[in-house]
Amino acid sequence: MSFGKRLIIFLFLPLACCALALVAGCGKKAWPEPDAEEETFAFSTASAQMRDTCLVIQTRISGNWKNLDRIFVELAQDNCEKCPFRPRERREFPLNSPFVVQQEHLLVVNVCGLDKNAAYRWRLVGKNVFSSLREVASPVGVTSP
Repeated sequence: MSFGKRLIIFLFLPLACCALALVAGCGKKAWPEPDAEEETFAFSTASAQMRDTCLVIQTRISGNWKNLDRIFVELAQDNCEKCPFRPRERREFPLNSPFVVQQEHLLVVNVCGLDKNAAYRWRLVGKNVFSSLREVASPVGVTSP
């Protein structure tokens, strides 16, 4: 092999390695993120009725129901379905509360101590066991006295 060919190989090989290293280092750089789609849940149906001074809310949870950590019930004492929902009260219910019954996808929450002659608008809010995932809210429901 001639000196010229050796010189070309000697110069070309390090340049090719540098170019390869630069190309491999390009692209999107971000921390890996979990697939939140597999960890989320939603309230697929929710209904409620007044029983004496308790609002009994029944809901079905779709998605990964095992990741439900706790429930919040937001309440507004009005029956204006067209008005924006502005809860006046937010009650927290851990899943081991005596006011909560859960059987896999089915959940029943008893919110007691309410005025049985009043109309209420309510919404369920679920907190995920993974704190980085946002809370999930049900549609606003209405009960009449």
